[in-house]
Amino acid sequence: PNAMKPYVNDGCVQSVVLWNPIDLGYAAVYVTRAVVDGTFTPDSTEVEAGRLGTLVVVNGSEVLLGAPFIFNADNINDFDF
Repeated sequence: PNAMKPYVNDGCVQSVVLWNPIDLGYAAVYVTRAVVDGTFTPDSTEVEAGRLGTLVVVNGSEVLLGAPFIFNADNINDFDF
């Protein structure tokens, strides 16, 4: 969010969204394991992902990590990365 702070703070951009890359990698490992184990198939509508819970599968193969974190004028200054 640091790169976008000036734009959010001056109102040029209302919000910025980011997914947590740690959670993305964590989910990828669980999905890969499910593929190897044969529990994730083209007919799957969900997949278990440990601490992330049950993730939804759409279009036969797209696993949704969940909602991204939304940075806006109310919270962007609370973060420094």
